[in-house]
Amino acid sequence: MIDPSANAADLGEFASARDLAELLFDDPRVTACVIKNFVRGSLGHIERLGEIDVLDNLEADFVANDHRLQHLLVELAVSPVFRAVGAPRSRFS
Repeated sequence: MIDPSANAADLGEFASARDLAELLFDDPRVTACVIKNFVRGSLGHIERLGEIDVLDNLEADFVANDHRLQHLLVELAVSPVFRAVGAPRSRFS
């Protein structure tokens, strides 16, 4: 039999995968990480200074909408950072 219980220094104790999921769900660091990684993956770059406010807004909206992934993806697609286009760069610069 596998004992799934553990004590994570930053999260606390959990006795099951469900308990761990609840701890992660309630931890704002996890939410911030999810948002950052979705944005980074979607844009293809690490967020820039001018994009931080949009990330903060996406994070607050994600939490307010009960962490619904579909809602996050829609909001990301219509967000200013996703619609902004920079100047083209040469492959060799």
